[in-house]
Amino acid sequence: MLKELDSIYQEFKSSIKVVENELNDIRVKFLGKNGIVTSEAKKIALVSKDEKKEFGAKVNKLKDYIQKEIQEVKSHIEEKILNEKLKNESIDVTLPGRGYQRGKIHPISHTIDKIKNIFYSMGFQHIDGPDIDNEWNNFTALNIPENHPARQMHDTFYVEKKSEDKDNLLLRTHTSTVQIRYMLENKPPLKIFSVGKVYRSDYDATHTPMFHQLECLVVDEKSNVMDLQTCLKCFLRLFFDSDQIPMRFRSSYFPFTEPSFE
Repeated sequence: MLKELDSIYQEFKSSIKVVENELNDIRVKFLGKNGIVTSEAKKIALVSKDEKKEFGAKVNKLKDYIQKEIQEVKSHIEEKILNEKLKNESIDVTLPGRGYQRGKIHPISHTIDKIKNIFYSMGFQHIDGPDIDNEWNNFTALNIPENHPARQMHDTFYVEKKSEDKDNLLLRTHTSTVQIRYMLENKPPLKIFSVGKVYRSDYDATHTPMFHQLECLVVDEKSNVMDLQTCLKCFLRLFFDSDQIPMRFRSSYFPFTEPSFE
């Protein structure tokens, strides 16, 4: 039986050298539940009393040796794979750096930033306000009568009123609410603009329930209609980056401004 163990040792040494890629198969062959070494260990009961101690020690020594050799070969294979990977995927630190971008600014954000910079350059102050406002700021203070269609549920998104609220709350239908808030706290002359989200209960091929609006307000005894026209022309030329933009001003009617034109 001891000669049999020597034969197993030699067979293992031959296998481990030849078949690196089948390491698990070799482990199962020798150390598995029905493996060669495992089967030999079961024979310890059949060995004579004089040889039992030597046989048991040799079986354990063989088992430990096989486990150690398999682990070493496994480590060698893993190191070989890692070195190949590092060789093929390594970064040459002597190469020049490559620039990269962290993404793009959203078109709406880009447009708003461009609009702000243009009006800043013309001496305007940017102001902002809440998206949820009361009915007085949104309609009444702007001379929009109670029977106006815009005040109806089919045009405006109303928010559930709390007990402490004196006026109905709604999603602002224009950024004019910001102008009202500012004028209540500041005296003329004023030169302000606001840009932001507004909400109307519209949804069809040309309308969405939420869109962005831009409004400017100048209150100054020294300003006149010609200043307004010059401001609009200047803005359009800067925004579209062209001096060749056809423009037309025409009279129109708006209940909250006199005179009015488009």
